[in-house]
Amino acid sequence: MHGKDSGIPTHTRKLLGFSDNRQDAALQAGHFNDFLFVSLIRAAFLGALEVAGDKGLRADELGLAQQRALGFDRPTAELKAEFVADAITLNFDRANGLVERAAELLRKFDGAENVRVDGQDVVLYIRNGASAVADVVRALDEAELKINTLSLAHPTLDDVFVRATGHRLAAGEPGKKTEGSNAPGH
Repeated sequence: MHGKDSGIPTHTRKLLGFSDNRQDAALQAGHFNDFLFVSLIRAAFLGALEVAGDKGLRADELGLAQQRALGFDRPTAELKAEFVADAITLNFDRANGLVERAAELLRKFDGAENVRVDGQDVVLYIRNGASAVADVVRALDEAELKINTLSLAHPTLDDVFVRATGHRLAAGEPGKKTEGSNAPGH
């Protein structure tokens, strides 16, 4: 159902948990948070090892290398600005290089904080996304890049994780890198 051939864009896939009472829900929420935390630590470990390459890491270097792999070595104001940006997701036909052309145009767009390609989608991270939508559509129209669909959203935890690590947490896709990641070394 949620496989890469399901037709459901990866950024809209959600995990839904059911519980028969509040006490159980509170317990499960804690387990889910632990799962996300452990996954983040593992992604940081993997990212740190990838950046280190054949040189490897000493035990006393691992903590800082993990922070750098997640991008947490940057100033707090820069991190906060990056992760509070809205996401404008635009879907294009793959034909004629539309996705690549749109991504290139949006990377130069005034106020663009990041642009990520995910299949037929181009995700533009920009502050005040609602105010930018008309200008984005106008610029793409002037470049004769036909949009299939457009959506505007505040970043989800998955969006933040992908932008920090360059990896998705998806069954069957361990360590999948995502184009446009801000993770150091990618």
